[in-house]
Amino acid sequence: MAQGPKEVYTTSPGRTSPFQERTTESSLSAQRFPGLHTPAPGDALFCSQKRSLQEGPREDNTDRGTIHRLEEALFAAQAQAQEEKELALQEQEKSFTERMENAGKNRDHLEEERFMLLRRKLEQEKDQALRAERHQAELGTQRAVEAALAALRAELLREVRQEMLRDFELTQGDAAEQMKVAFLESTEEHRRQAEERNATEKQYAQEIQSMQNMIKELQTEVYRLTREKTDYESAFQELQLNYKRFIDLTDSSLHSDYLLRLRYLGKPPGRADASIQTEGTDLGNRE
Repeated sequence: MAQGPKEVYTTSPGRTSPFQERTTESSLSAQRFPGLHTPAPGDALFCSQKRSLQEGPREDNTDRGTIHRLEEALFAAQAQAQEEKELALQEQEKSFTERMENAGKNRDHLEEERFMLLRRKLEQEKDQALRAERHQAELGTQRAVEAALAALRAELLREVRQEMLRDFELTQGDAAEQMKVAFLESTEEHRRQAEERNATEKQYAQEIQSMQNMIKELQTEVYRLTREKTDYESAFQELQLNYKRFIDLTDSSLHSDYLLRLRYLGKPPGRADASIQTEGTDLGNRE
């Protein structure tokens, strides 16, 4: 920051110096407003100079040296105050610049957020408008298709009615003859189907009868074989019993190894293949 021009105070004979003028002004201000007077950085020096002037005349050299020192001190205090002022202004300017930058960043951030919200809102409105337009287009297409189908259906019905009318007009003249022929053909077809059905039923009846005869023959054969088996078992058991009696009543040297093994074979008569014997018995009872 540019510094302001510094004031240079000079004294001339017969004229009051600026220091003395400020001292006088400070004294007058203190006298007029004793409660509002605030000491300045150089007030102590001013007060000392005032007391020196009130004490009595001094030598010129001493006064001039004191005034010169006071002026130098005043200039130093003014220079320090000016420097502090400039530093304070620089700090204020720096703080103001930072605040402005932060405000600009915040403003840009707010602008971006507002732009994003506005963009999102516009996109939502666009999507809603597109959906509504698509829905309307689909409704229009559906209505057009339904109208076309209705027109096509009406046209087909009209053509079918015309075709039926033409067929009726063509067949009206010989309808009786055609009905007679159709009746004869239907009667012949029913007769043929009845003959085929009777022939099939007769064939099935013959096959069933043949199977029943075969089953009856097989049952008779099973009954016969079962009876023979039972007779053989009874005879064999009787032979075993007789041989056991023979063994008990005769000497062991007369026994045969084969017959000894044979006596442990077979079952008591009437207990072998009971189910077959029962079936054979039932068959015999039915006969």
